[in-house]
Amino acid sequence: MKVLVTGSLGYIGSALCDFLLEKNNYRVIGLDSGYFEDCAFSQSRFKTQHLYCDIRHADEELFMGADVVVHMAALSNDPLGTLNEKLTYEINYRSAVRLASLSKDAGVKRFIFLSTQSIYGISTSKRALKEDDEKFPQTAYARSKLLAEDEILRLNSKNFSVVVIRPATVFGFSRLFRSDIVFNNLLCSAYLTEKIMIKSDGTPWRPIININDLCLVIEYFIREITWKDISKMSVNVGLPGENLQVLEIANAARQCYPKAKIEIGEELSSDERSYQVSFERLTNLIPENVVPKTDLILAGNEMLEEFAKHKFVLADFNGTRTNRLNRLNYLIASGRVNRDLIYRR
Repeated sequence: MKVLVTGSLGYIGSALCDFLLEKNNYRVIGLDSGYFEDCAFSQSRFKTQHLYCDIRHADEELFMGADVVVHMAALSNDPLGTLNEKLTYEINYRSAVRLASLSKDAGVKRFIFLSTQSIYGISTSKRALKEDDEKFPQTAYARSKLLAEDEILRLNSKNFSVVVIRPATVFGFSRLFRSDIVFNNLLCSAYLTEKIMIKSDGTPWRPIININDLCLVIEYFIREITWKDISKMSVNVGLPGENLQVLEIANAARQCYPKAKIEIGEELSSDERSYQVSFERLTNLIPENVVPKTDLILAGNEMLEEFAKHKFVLADFNGTRTNRLNRLNYLIASGRVNRDLIYRR
C-alpha cells in the first residue's frame, strides 16, 4: 500500500512515517516544505522518501498512485497561527481543501485529515464533548481547521472515503521533537531549569495523547478499519479517562523529575482554552489493543532518557530547534523563507 504523508518532517509526521515503515507493509512517501528538516535529533531512521513541496504548490501528479493520503501539514499551533492569520487560513484551510480535492481527482481512495481539538475552544459543559457538539474556536489556527474539516468532509464519496481525526494535546519524544506543547514544555523546563513554569492558573482542561499511540490509531485507520463505517466521520483521538487540568499535567512532570518546583508565571498566557472531550466514538471503532494507553509518567520517563541520550540543552529548548514559532521567525530573519513562508531553495 502506498501512503503519502504531508508534514512528514514535522513532530508527528516524522514519527508516523517511521512507524509505518517499521510495519514493512507500506511504501511511504513524505511531502514537506522542509522548515524543520535540519532540526532532527537523529538521522539514523530517515528512510522515508521525501518530496520537498509547499502544499500551496502541490499538483495532482504528486498524488497519483497513492492509496491513502494522511494530511497533517499545517501552521500547526496557536502561536504560529497568529504569526500571519492570512497565511494560516491560506495554508490550513484553503490549501488543505485543495489538496483533498487533488487527491480525489488523482484516484486516492482514503483521505485522513488531522484536525485539532482546539476547535472546542472554551466549554462550560459539565460533560465531555462529543464530536458533533458545538464548537467555540478561539484562534485563527482552530478556526482554519474547523473550516477545512467541513469542506473536506463534503468531498466524501463512494470512491473517496474521508475521515477527520481530532488529536488531543500530543506529548512524547520524536526525533523532530517539539518543546512548545504543554507536557513536553513543562518536562523540558523541569529537566533544564528545575522549574516547572505554568502560564495559567492551572485550571484549564486538556485531553492528552501520546505520539506513539496516535501513530498506532492512524495506522489502524489506514489499514484495518472498515471504511464504510467511518467515511465522512470525525473522531476524537486521545487517552480515555485522561482529561486533565494543566496543574495535574505539571504535577506529572514533577513526578518524573522530582527536583523541580512548580511555579505560576507572573505573566499569564492569553490562551483561555478549556475543554473536556469524549473518546467514546474512538473506543467503539477500534480494538482494545489499539486504544491509547500510554500515560504521562511512562512517556515522561522515556523523554528524560532521550534528553540525556541526545544531550538536550537549554539552547535546544529556548532556541529554534524545538520551538515552532522561534524556528519560523529565524527562517524569515535569515532569508531562508520569505514573508509568505515560501522556502527559498
